[in-house]
Amino acid sequence: MRIFLRSLVVLSLSLFLVACESLEERAEGHYQSALALIEAGDYERAEIEFRNVFELNGLHRDARATYAQMLEDTGDQTRAYSQYLRLVEQYPEDLEGLIALTRLAMERQDWEEIERQGKRLIEVDATVPEADVADIALQYRTAVDDKDAAARARVAARAAEALNEFPDFAILRFILIQHAMDEGNTDVALQELDALLALDGDEADLHIMRLRLLSTLGREDEIDEELKALVVKFPENEEMLPLLLQYYGANGRPDDAIAYLRTYLVDNAENMKAINTLIELVGRRDGGEAALKEIEGLLENGTNKVLLTTQKGRVLYEMGERTAAVDTIEELLATEEESEDTQTAKVVLARMLLGNGNEVGARRNVEEVLASDSLNVAAMKMQANWLVADDKPDEAVTLLRTAIDLSPDDWEAMLIMADAFSRSGNHELSRDFVSLAVETSKYAPGPSLRFANILLEEGRLLLGEETLVNALRREPDNIELLAALGRIQIAREDWPRVEQIENTLRRLDDDAATRIATGLEVARLSALSRVDEAMSSLEELGESDNSVQAVAALVRARIASGDTEGALEFAQQRADESPEDTRLKLVLASTQLAAGNLEQGRSIMESILASNDQIERAWTALLRIETSTGTAESRAALLERALAAMPNSIALQWAQASILTENGDAEGAIEIYERIYEDSSASLVIANNLATLLANARGDTESLDRAYAVARRLRGSEVPAFQDTYGWIAFRRGEIDDAERYLEDAAKGLPNEPSVQYHLGMVYLDQERKPEALRQFLAAVSASDATEQFPEIELARAEADKLEAEGVTPAE
Repeated sequence: MRIFLRSLVVLSLSLFLVACESLEERAEGHYQSALALIEAGDYERAEIEFRNVFELNGLHRDARATYAQMLEDTGDQTRAYSQYLRLVEQYPEDLEGLIALTRLAMERQDWEEIERQGKRLIEVDATVPEADVADIALQYRTAVDDKDAAARARVAARAAEALNEFPDFAILRFILIQHAMDEGNTDVALQELDALLALDGDEADLHIMRLRLLSTLGREDEIDEELKALVVKFPENEEMLPLLLQYYGANGRPDDAIAYLRTYLVDNAENMKAINTLIELVGRRDGGEAALKEIEGLLENGTNKVLLTTQKGRVLYEMGERTAAVDTIEELLATEEESEDTQTAKVVLARMLLGNGNEVGARRNVEEVLASDSLNVAAMKMQANWLVADDKPDEAVTLLRTAIDLSPDDWEAMLIMADAFSRSGNHELSRDFVSLAVETSKYAPGPSLRFANILLEEGRLLLGEETLVNALRREPDNIELLAALGRIQIAREDWPRVEQIENTLRRLDDDAATRIATGLEVARLSALSRVDEAMSSLEELGESDNSVQAVAALVRARIASGDTEGALEFAQQRADESPEDTRLKLVLASTQLAAGNLEQGRSIMESILASNDQIERAWTALLRIETSTGTAESRAALLERALAAMPNSIALQWAQASILTENGDAEGAIEIYERIYEDSSASLVIANNLATLLANARGDTESLDRAYAVARRLRGSEVPAFQDTYGWIAFRRGEIDDAERYLEDAAKGLPNEPSVQYHLGMVYLDQERKPEALRQFLAAVSASDATEQFPEIELARAEADKLEAEGVTPAE
């Protein structure tokens, strides 16, 4: 038996060794075949052979190295890098692998990998060129991080010396370029960059860097020609043409941009982005009729009929010819077969219908597009917007993730994603997506303004300034950007820069820009305690064009300085000079109210409404007067008059809902708020009020879920009223920790609000913290007026009585 077993073991080992030898031999055979295929230039079949090698022998060192080299040679650096990593994982001291990894990391300027792989290479063999260059690169990076100018200069000198020996290492040239720029030697940086371009002229980013250096040197005449050359050199690079057009725009050369596009389209007639840009520029310069004429010319040349006719509809819509615009696209869709282009037209039609108030028609078109192509990004964005408005932000996020995966550069989708996260109460992610939209759009005005306003609220003024300055490089005459930058500089108290922005706005020769400039000037002079100069400036503006904004600003400035009589006299004078100007009458009436002259203000408002009962501001002012001087009956009668005149006014419906709430008719108030909310779901205040009523007035689960959906956006708010709403809903949903956190902050912020104190008391009661609960219930009762009849007051009194009957004493 022992002899038999020994024989069996020997036989098994022999078979195993034969099998191993057979696997290695087969792997080697596939490797040799791969080498032959590489020699023949058949890389696809070679890759298959390499896969066969690794299936049979995953540790075949030469195959791994050769495969990585093949991938690198064919331009697939990402996969090549991955294979080299696998090689050094299997063979940690493999010199060829470490050299390749270090070289590729330096080519990509991936500093983390340069440090990781470069240090390993230096440990294995510090004599190879890649090790020496990596050491120089890492030392320069350290000198920059340490802000050590002397060390930086020493390493730059070493890089220059190494470059003579290793001219193919681009990172050495980059070090010299960066060092020259840091030292202010732009000419030297340009020389080094030109030397780098001589080695690698097909790298678009290097050419863009050269353009920036030329701009720094003021060599604008060269930039124009070089940009044109780059558009030709890199026809597949979608950034080059917009870069040239941005250059023309930033330098106030729309004629050159239009002329270039017309020439460009001779050989690129199907480039719809270029066509749309041309139409937009022509329309901006010469008006809608000229844009339509441009479209007709392009249509005669046989350019894409569907997309150009769609653009024609857009132009008509922007000109105010909305019926003609809708008819144009509907006629197109009726005659053309369904295609990707007709789906684009259908989405444009949906936007028009939505703008016309036909949301049903808009949704129907979008649903038809998505039924045909569920991955149509434009339709997905519209659908996501509706989901956000319908308080379904989670569904919107899911949809938008797909849209952004399909179109990673779609910054509009990123802004909608920001809206979705904001609606769900995830304000940090919302902010991140606005920031990403700014970066992706390369500082387009829309996302830049939105991000700058967020930063201003957060007090991050320097980053806000940087964002707006970058946006203004694209559109230096954008009034909104300049106004926002002015607000940030006021917050920073950088008065010289505020004055510089004022001057820039005035040079635009635009009434709106001039008014903004004057507003900035008034703020600046007032902050510097130069109120007389500020009022003098406003008076000059008011005298020059009788601007209502200027008059109102001057009135506010005089009231703020304590000169109420002067404000009244000035407002009366301007109203008398232009007796038909309703806006000046409103300024006068508001001035009377600010001065405490309620009857005079009421009289003026009534006279305004006698001639035009569609002025919402006059009705709301009268309601405020009636609230403070009249009775509940007189206020109700006035509101009835106002709603008869303006039944769709959100402000008046809001006032009506407030009265119903005060009178205990919560269901009536909810009905009104739901109606308002359909048109104004983005309003935080309306959302707060509706959620509060739903949570307080109803006890069913469906209403509570609805309240939560509406109030989610209030999560993270620092406004006490919003904290109370969200905290109370969290309590009703059993989320006690959230409820405690939000309601404690709300109670501190609103110490005299009975309902807030009662809400916090209920949280403490639920936690069996009876002394604290009693303290809050008593605070609610003591904060209330004897005449107040809110339900929470009676509930707080009842709970306090129960606890006191148990012998509980209030916590301090």
